Amino acid sequence: MSMLIDTPTSWTKFEKQKLSLKQCFGIIQDFWKEISLAQDSLLSIYAGLNDGEEIDSDQCSNLIGSIQKLKEPVQSFYRFLENSIHLPNDVGPLRYQLLIVLHDVDVLSGKFISLVLTFRSQYQAQSSQVTTLRPEILQQLAVLIQRSEDILVNIQILHLQVRSRMKRPVTSRGKTSMLTSLTRANCMTSA
Repeated sequence: MSMLIDTPTSWTKFEKQKLSLKQCFGIIQDFWKEISLAQDSLLSIYAGLNDGEEIDSDQCSNLIGSIQKLKEPVQSFYRFLENSIHLPNDVGPLRYQLLIVLHDVDVLSGKFISLVLTFRSQYQAQSSQVTTLRPEILQQLAVLIQRSEDILVNIQILHLQVRSRMKRPVTSRGKTSMLTSLTRANCMTSA
């Protein structure tokens, strides 16, 4: 089960109140770490399979376990971002692309688990379909790994956007103008 769900500092304790940018920043970092670890596990399995390692019943269990390790934080992060009531006002509009990718990976994960379960039953029945399902497993695993990488990239983008909002200058009315932000960015790039 996801560490983010089980820990006392879990985001679920904030469901009924607004998070600060700093709290949101920390939660985003935690999700990135958890999804990154799950992706590493998938990459390791993929490397072995791509090198010709046989997919047997144990390997099917490893695949399903690794997919579950990815699926749990993906679903939890989706729920976190889906309800903007607890998100800082600056973060709400930034989450949409990430929500799309999270949803895609959740759907792909479910389909992949079904494919692996089908493969396992065919493997145990010593069916000739095993030879046609193996390339499909490799191809679907590669797609799932790529989409999980897309999640990590989108998390990094959201992370940078939240971080930049934490450090932005405040004007006398409590808001930063776009011109002020652009001028500051231009000064930083020209220095």
